[in-house]
Amino acid sequence: MGKTFHCIDKTMAKFKEFLTIFLCRHVLSRDLKGVDKMVTREQMIKDVAWRVGYTKADVKNIMEGIYDYLLDQLARRNDIRVFKGITFESVMMKEHEIRNVRSGEMIRVPPLISIRLKVARSVRDFVNDKYHRLYEDKFEEENKEN
Repeated sequence: MGKTFHCIDKTMAKFKEFLTIFLCRHVLSRDLKGVDKMVTREQMIKDVAWRVGYTKADVKNIMEGIYDYLLDQLARRNDIRVFKGITFESVMMKEHEIRNVRSGEMIRVPPLISIRLKVARSVRDFVNDKYHRLYEDKFEEENKEN
């Protein structure tokens, strides 16, 4: 594991750039009719390996290490600022009771941790600006046809 975390420290700037681009890709991969395309884990590993110059196996180990670390910290109710403007937040939901609609019986729901992803306005603006720059021509073509 020590080697994995050394790699993380060594290439954090490249991962920061990639994560921003990866988050943009979800928005940019929407076709103009609104159908989402999912970026698979394998595609993400391949893209990161190409960008940072590591093998896919090394990138896979690093990503699994980051994933395990994130889950561990969130289970401890720690908030995690992954990069500037992107934060995982763990929120404790209180114990409460709900009513079973069919039987009318009250059911106790234990306290749960809810995980939220908070994205700064600057990141959202970047994603939207990039989306509009890439698809500006297609939007103009659609407007001319209509």
